[in-house]
Amino acid sequence: MTRASQLYEAGKFSAALKAFREAADNGNVEAMMYLGVMYGSGTGTEVNYTDSMAWFVKAAEHGDSQAMNNIGLLYYRGLGQTQDYRRALSWFHKSAVLGNTEGMFNTGVIYRDGLSVPVNYDDAMS
Repeated sequence: MTRASQLYEAGKFSAALKAFREAADNGNVEAMMYLGVMYGSGTGTEVNYTDSMAWFVKAAEHGDSQAMNNIGLLYYRGLGQTQDYRRALSWFHKSAVLGNTEGMFNTGVIYRDGLSVPVNYDDAMS
């Protein structure tokens, strides 16, 4: 994993992608997150939201709250799948329950703006 991070920091993204893939295939959750971000942003590869989602789901299955939030963002923005505010809310909430502040904020936005749920300022603020 250290080698992958060093390659990434040096801007050698294609090589980093391969190294992260190896680490992720061996169960490294941080590497799974890097892969999700890299596929979602097209860093070292073409943008591929399907692969991005797949790697975030694998990290989320290991309890990574940021991965859960990122899955919510893909649904919220409709990147790689149909925009779905209810699914976004579900993932944001899972992330928030684990203490992720982005997940908390994004859950609040859904309730504040009434996206597929009634506007609820109390839930938005909690």
